Amino acid sequence: MSTTKKSTLEIVVKYNEKYFLPDRFNKVFTEFYLSFDNTCFPCVGWTDFPCIVLQWWANELIKMRCLDNYTAKLYFMDGPFRLELFKDGKMGLEVSGVNSRGKNETKELIMKCSYYDFSQALLYAINDLIYILHFIFPDKQEEKFFLPHFSNLAKQIREILDEE
Repeated sequence: MSTTKKSTLEIVVKYNEKYFLPDRFNKVFTEFYLSFDNTCFPCVGWTDFPCIVLQWWANELIKMRCLDNYTAKLYFMDGPFRLELFKDGKMGLEVSGVNSRGKNETKELIMKCSYYDFSQALLYAINDLIYILHFIFPDKQEEKFFLPHFSNLAKQIREILDEE
C-alpha cells in the first residue's frame, strides 16, 4: 500500500519586533517568504514589505484567473528575487523562485501546485497581515490605509476559491 504525502505550501508573513523600525521608516517590515515542503524562497527569515508585495501578488493572481498558458512575475520588493507562476489550461501552476543577482538568473525553487492551492496560501498570508495590521499596529497609518485594500483582496480571492 502506498501513500502520497500532500505537499505543504505556505506564504509566511511573520511579525518580528526587531524588524519594525518606527523611528526610521514607520513601515511594516516582516519576515516574508514562500515555504514549500521545507524549502524556502528566498530563504527562511527573509524580510520584506508585505503590505506592498502582497497587493502586487494578489492583483496578478486575480488577473491570471481566466488566462491560460500565462506567466505572471511576482516580485519581492527587496533583493533580486521573484516568483514566476506559469498557469496552464487546467488551473495548474508551475512556480519558480528566481534569483536574478549577477549576470545569470537562477531558479532556486521549482514546484507544482494548483492555482487554487496558491490562492489559498495567498489568502492565509493576507489574513496574517490583516491580523498584524489590526492588532500589532492599531491606529497607525499602515492599518488605516492598507486594511480596506486587503479586506477587498481577501474577498476577491475567497470568490475564486468558491469556484473550485
